[in-house]
Amino acid sequence: MKTLQRALTGTALALSIGVAPLAALAEAPTSTAPQAPSAATPQAQTQTPEATPSGPVTDEKLEAFVVAMAEIQDVRETYTPQLEQAKSDTERQQIADKGNAEIRERVDKVDGIDYKEFMTIAEAAQSDPELGARLNERLAAPQTE
Repeated sequence: MKTLQRALTGTALALSIGVAPLAALAEAPTSTAPQAPSAATPQAQTQTPEATPSGPVTDEKLEAFVVAMAEIQDVRETYTPQLEQAKSDTERQQIADKGNAEIRERVDKVDGIDYKEFMTIAEAAQSDPELGARLNERLAAPQTE
């Protein structure tokens, strides 16, 4: 249980840095700009607290989000060593593309959330302190299956 919580917390930290988990590693040498548009322009958002374009984030969505984060962490554990051992930028990009495709597929298979919703919540949590706090509470809570 502690391992899952640490993995999820690590993923949460990764999300606060950039929402694209593997792409950020692959393009590190060529880009220093944040990939998430909301992180670059938080003042432009006019959402109400804890709201996404589809409305408030429910507890059920947050639970699904946490499950999806566990899936992402699993993919990261598989592909990060491969990215670190890649010998060229082209190889890193190919590995990142494959990993990102697997992330999308796995998140889409999680009940109660799809990849687009996941990304919307991740971006909103970066700029909405209340939503971020709710998400952190979920991450700190013991995970039950």
